[in-house]
Amino acid sequence: MKDYIYLDEDLLNSTLAQLDNGLIKSYLNSDEQTGTSSDKSTVNHSKGVDNFLQLGAKYVKEVTEETGMELTNTQVRALDYVLNDYAVDVLLEKIEDFENYTNEILESQEGQLINFQSDFSLYDFSLIKEITDDTMIQIFFGDSSESAEVRELEDKIKPYKQQAKKNPQIKAMVKEIETQIKEVKKKQSEAAEGFSVVNKAAIAADKFLGESLFVRTDSSLALCKRECFRLNKGQLALLTETSRKINVLGLVTAIKTTTHEDQLKTFNTSDMNQIPSMLTDIFLSSFKMLEMGDRIITPIAIFFE
Repeated sequence: MKDYIYLDEDLLNSTLAQLDNGLIKSYLNSDEQTGTSSDKSTVNHSKGVDNFLQLGAKYVKEVTEETGMELTNTQVRALDYVLNDYAVDVLLEKIEDFENYTNEILESQEGQLINFQSDFSLYDFSLIKEITDDTMIQIFFGDSSESAEVRELEDKIKPYKQQAKKNPQIKAMVKEIETQIKEVKKKQSEAAEGFSVVNKAAIAADKFLGESLFVRTDSSLALCKRECFRLNKGQLALLTETSRKINVLGLVTAIKTTTHEDQLKTFNTSDMNQIPSMLTDIFLSSFKMLEMGDRIITPIAIFFE
């Protein structure tokens, strides 16, 4: 059973359309006033599709068929999910013997279809930007254990500061505690600075990477559209807690074979069209999200199995 977290319906249909055994399409004519839809499904001689779905009527047949069945919005979404999920299975079945297909990420070439399983990390710069701003950091870390530790140490030495001038042992104790306070404050400052750097990076990334989310896998980086995820921000944030591996079905868009840092030193105005690619590459490489030899993937579907 597949647990889909991402599905690019447009890319799925485009890929299926270029194969020679047919394509499933769901045309939904929504009635905005009543909230109902009239559904028409089309299949052009698609082998093995005939019996995959029955909801009171056959929506998919080996010849084009229309039904005037009225569906609620919930039923429309459910039907669309079933059609799209099934279409992924159809695509996976069809590409098994496709010469331009591989399931080995390190052997894949640009333009190939690929389906592989891997550990993963997910990066949502819009969310990172929001949760690392000053207001949120103050909420989470304004009264942290380190701050409490500083207050406790300061309260501890207050009664001894006057005595420290006359007693060498007390003076040594006070000095040791003051050293501890400095160390704790240093850690606090470094943590705050770290979050500030992350926030600035996330703001920059959110500006020039738009609404993209990134899924980092072994030797690849998938560039995902936010609207194609079936999970909301909170669900995506907690997704990294899973120990499951993900399956990625997609197209190999490019292979990272060059480093753009040196190009900035020799940059001239005629290279203006390369600025987005150069800065994106430098940014992703700086955070170890993209390394030499990595495949850049345009995903069709991402799922657990």
